[in-house]
Amino acid sequence: MTNYGMTITCTFLRINNKLLYNGTIKYFNKPIGIYNFSINKKSMTLNNIEIDEEYRRKGYGSYVLKEIENFSKQKYNVNKTNLLAWDINWSIGNVFKKNAYKNVTKKE
Repeated sequence: MTNYGMTITCTFLRINNKLLYNGTIKYFNKPIGIYNFSINKKSMTLNNIEIDEEYRRKGYGSYVLKEIENFSKQKYNVNKTNLLAWDINWSIGNVFKKNAYKNVTKKE
């Protein structure tokens, strides 16, 4: 997949020491998805990434995931990434698995 025409825009909000980012994923200026993530100290949590159905399974989710990771590492020196998903067995889980993330259940 070529990333020609792909743009990621975002706005951010600082609450105490936590940064919240919300953004739009565009392909040739057409919105095709959204994302949001937070940064707290050296940790980034991707709260949501959503790609419109017709653009799924074409590499756009992986591209956005890598861009968010790179941005977080370069700008904030993040060394830990957490991903949240409602159901790891559905399409978002496949994106995470494809990008070598593991499903880890936090023990109480």
